[in-house]
Amino acid sequence: MNRTLWTRVGRAFRRMALPLISYYGITLAVPLANGAAQSGGAFATHALLVLLVPPTALVVACVAYSTVSALAATCHALIASAIALVTAGSIDETGVSRSTHGSPSK
Repeated sequence: MNRTLWTRVGRAFRRMALPLISYYGITLAVPLANGAAQSGGAFATHALLVLLVPPTALVVACVAYSTVSALAATCHALIASAIALVTAGSIDETGVSRSTHGSPSK
């Protein structure tokens, strides 16, 4: 992963800190206070999922956002280049180079 993606992930975790702490408090601390730890493996599985799914989803969302942003920037650059070529008269609107057309016959 590149530096930009790590920066985006770090910012996302900082923005999500309070909601994640609240989520963990409700989904882990309250059941523990009510004696859920005595249920054995069921609570351990629940706790593992609660701890792993939100950070994983956050990283996946950041990767998807970075990928879409990069693709959009590339498409924008290609379209801008094509518009510049058409405007300059290097190619016609169909994408064919004007130098291969030759002079129009009359």
